[in-house]
Amino acid sequence: MNTKTLNGFFLISVLFLASSGCIAGRKDLARSGEVKVVTDNSSHTEVLTPSVYEEEGMLIVSGQVRRSPMTTGEIRGHVHIEELSADGSVVRDSTKSLGMTSRRGKTRVASYTARLPWTLSPGSTIRVSLSGDKHSAE
Repeated sequence: MNTKTLNGFFLISVLFLASSGCIAGRKDLARSGEVKVVTDNSSHTEVLTPSVYEEEGMLIVSGQVRRSPMTTGEIRGHVHIEELSADGSVVRDSTKSLGMTSRRGKTRVASYTARLPWTLSPGSTIRVSLSGDKHSAE
């Protein structure tokens, strides 16, 4: 391999590690399987599986909502985040407004990040859904 190829491989490796959170020192609890995450989708939107991690005593839930390619317009509303106990009952919940909708190719994506003062119980599940109205969102 020549030097350009090695430099390119190194750069891609560093970018991959940075995007996975390894360099930042935080562990994605959803990706590692420590926390189960379920998302509720509709025929018009898809709530992508979020990253879930702990930072400075807060639970961070961060992700994106993608609009179906068959629909038009901005994604409106807020994300509803719930902690479910092992038996499926709601322990607590919160809402978070969606960030700016950005165009990526022919789809529209809206982002959110919720900083929650939660400590998860063993066996908890995080459920994320999109609500179509803007009331009561942070």
